Amino acid sequence: HFYKRQLCSSQMNSTRIFTFIKSSVQTAVHSQKSGSLRFRLKSSKSTFNFAYCTGQSSRQGSAFHRDGDAGQGAGPSGVLLCGVLGWFGLTKDDPTQEENLETTVKMAVLAVQEGNLVKADKLLHVALKLANDMQYQAAVTHIYCLMANLAMERGLVGQAERLFTTVLKRILAEGEAQDSNAVVEISLKLSQIFLSNGDLAKAEQGLTFSTEAMGKKVAAAGTDVDEDTLALYGMALDQQAQLFMAGNRLREAEKSFREAVLVATKLHGEKGEQVLVVTNSLATVLSMQGQDAAAAQLLEGVVAAAQQLDTPHLTAYMVNLGLVRLKQGMVDMARSSCQDARKKAEEVGDKEVIAEADQCLKEVQLALSGTT
Repeated sequence: HFYKRQLCSSQMNSTRIFTFIKSSVQTAVHSQKSGSLRFRLKSSKSTFNFAYCTGQSSRQGSAFHRDGDAGQGAGPSGVLLCGVLGWFGLTKDDPTQEENLETTVKMAVLAVQEGNLVKADKLLHVALKLANDMQYQAAVTHIYCLMANLAMERGLVGQAERLFTTVLKRILAEGEAQDSNAVVEISLKLSQIFLSNGDLAKAEQGLTFSTEAMGKKVAAAGTDVDEDTLALYGMALDQQAQLFMAGNRLREAEKSFREAVLVATKLHGEKGEQVLVVTNSLATVLSMQGQDAAAAQLLEGVVAAAQQLDTPHLTAYMVNLGLVRLKQGMVDMARSSCQDARKKAEEVGDKEVIAEADQCLKEVQLALSGTT
């Protein structure tokens, strides 16, 4: 997990998680014409939950703040609510409308965590009807966002796009600033959707907006910048850099990755795990530009730091270092790095890294035999 920050909005107090998982680590592939190695960005899966899209709430500021007195509204009676919620085992003696609604949402979030996405979807639809009937507008927005995240989880990107767009319209109509963190979060998620649909122009437009908006906020705040704003800025920069790299816009990717490394360092220190992930990406783009000495120097530092951490990325870093060393003609160093990576990957049963290490070792053998 990269960023895990507490974001307090006027509507709810919830956790937002910014995660980079293993697939964000770049690996090398063989170049058919020259026999040299180049790096390719694998399909990345950077995920996060929005501040408006979690199931938590605080006692001071409930996620289900009502537009009006709690005793008003035309929602179903507690008995009828218990009948509906009884399908999911959620009944309670004489629950209030607020308790029924909040319990339903929490159970939906739990169902997602347990991998029961169908149950989660049904629960969220029940919750949405309850929130609409009770005229809890903040809760409606919250539930729409949960539904959008769930749609993404289920691969229903069209549905997710519509739901996130609805959330964006609702919070802007409620007075949310266009450059607020909540708006940027949703813009980033929409950019991911546009990218998955192949609409690179829209994806880049969203990422440009997000990086510029957060960059201005970070600069204006100076040393007083909050961690959530920094985390969002780092996320936007990383996604933008990956888009540039996928489009072979390597200088632009390098610039964004360098800024992302600075942001991650401010948040986690020089040897934080996410600093290593982004530095690995920076080394990748440097190697793609032929700057192998600089890339190797960065990866040496990444591997050394990763060996001090309990990180699953260590073996991937070692393979990447081996590949860069191979490009430099340092065959023995390349073989040593990839052999060590393979051994460690075998110990934990990481088949993906084992395959990557094997490919590296094949390239080493080709280099030793003089085959191109």
